[in-house]
Amino acid sequence: MKKQAMLVLFGLIIILIMILSMSGVINTTFGLCVSFALFTVFALLLSRMARNSDVKFVEYLMLIFAVVSIILFVYNLIAYLKITKTTTYKFQITASENDSEKQKLFEYNNKEYYSYKIGNLTVNFKGNEKMSLENALKSNKITLDEIISLMVANNGTLGYKIYYDGGQEKYKNDQYSLVICENNNHVIFSTFDYEYNSSICE
Repeated sequence: MKKQAMLVLFGLIIILIMILSMSGVINTTFGLCVSFALFTVFALLLSRMARNSDVKFVEYLMLIFAVVSIILFVYNLIAYLKITKTTTYKFQITASENDSEKQKLFEYNNKEYYSYKIGNLTVNFKGNEKMSLENALKSNKITLDEIISLMVANNGTLGYKIYYDGGQEKYKNDQYSLVICENNNHVIFSTFDYEYNSSICE
């Protein structure tokens, strides 16, 4: 009876981890790796119990589940390692949304930097080093081109360019958009859901 209770608890833990991973509370791929690893152990334990009870059908079924679970574990582990490798960036910018209108932040390299509905622009480097966007640019820690290289462009625009950064799971408040006006060299940081309006470049 005690073994059965432990197995039920074990199964509930596996289900909880899967729910947390699928809902995005924890990294989805990592959560699935843990879930399939635990389920493999769970299936092998059930198979052994079925063997001791001479229930061949359950024993073989659990062995099949264990093999499938191992395959899925290896697949998700490879995917997780690949994602971890390809999403290791030099820096990530974080910001906080607010109700502010377009406001000038600073000038640098013949461009004027502004914010719109966003503030506290911070550049986060590896090793937990942080600095303001202005200081990071002016000290040549990063460049505007490097910022843009990490963003997704909205193609087909005329008179302006707009880019979006969906952020990384490691950081909070790291989603934002970037508008570059071609008529006056304004560079404007705004919220991730910002939709271009020509008045922003005035």
